[in-house]
This record gives sequence, C-alpha cells and structure tokens, in this order.
Amino acid sequence: YATETWVENKDYATEAFAEGTFYQSAGTWYWISPSGLIFQGGRASTGSGGQLILSFPYTFPNGILYQNAEESNAQTNWANGTFAAMVGTSRQSNSLMRIYTTVMQTAASGNNPTLTYFGGLSVTVDWIAIGY
Repeated sequence: YATETWVENKDYATEAFAEGTFYQSAGTWYWISPSGLIFQGGRASTGSGGQLILSFPYTFPNGILYQNAEESNAQTNWANGTFAAMVGTSRQSNSLMRIYTTVMQTAASGNNPTLTYFGGLSVTVDWIAIGY
C-alpha cells in the first residue's frame, strides 16, 4: 500500500527509473537500475522439444538472484482444457537460462478430471531474471 513517505518520494522513484539504462528489442528487455540491480525479461517459445536455452539480452556481470518462467497463456489454456504447461528453469551461466516444459491436457470425466501427458510440445513462456 502507498505510505505517506512513498507518496512524497514518488517523483524520486520516477526519476530513478528514468536514470537507469533501459533496452528493448525483439521481445526482450532489460533495465539496469542506478544501484546496479539488473532486471531482464521477455517472451520466448520452447520449440517442439519442450526446452530452450535462452540467451539473456544482457549478461549479468556478477550473478543471478532470481529467475522464473511461466506459460504465457495459462489462464485461457487451463480454463478451456486445451493444455496446461508446467514450466521450470535452471541456471546455466550469467548469460544463459534453460527453460523446460511438461505439457498436460485436461479431460473431465464426471467428477474425475484426468491429465494426459504430452511431453515436449512448443510452449510460449514469459520469463524474468534479476541479478547484478
């Protein structure tokens, strides 16, 4: 929630964001904050094998603090039973992240929904990584 201090400093926060370095191209972006913290993100497809080695648009000079990827269209896909992708990531280096998916399809059978495993199918994911 917004505190009085935050409201008083909102212009500073906007200036601090504007002072950082921002880059965006071809579905990826990164922002280097004035403190040196680096945020990166984008959208990618795992391809038919269900895996992707993603190259960050900017190599983290020192290390990665957090990374994650999630199915881009999860709400629609889960709701209509098209498919559900479970997404995982693993750190490869300060410039690479592996994204892997397992695809399941839901089918209702009375009160007993079932899941059918499809293995590696292409899944579009949104990803983010934070480091320094």
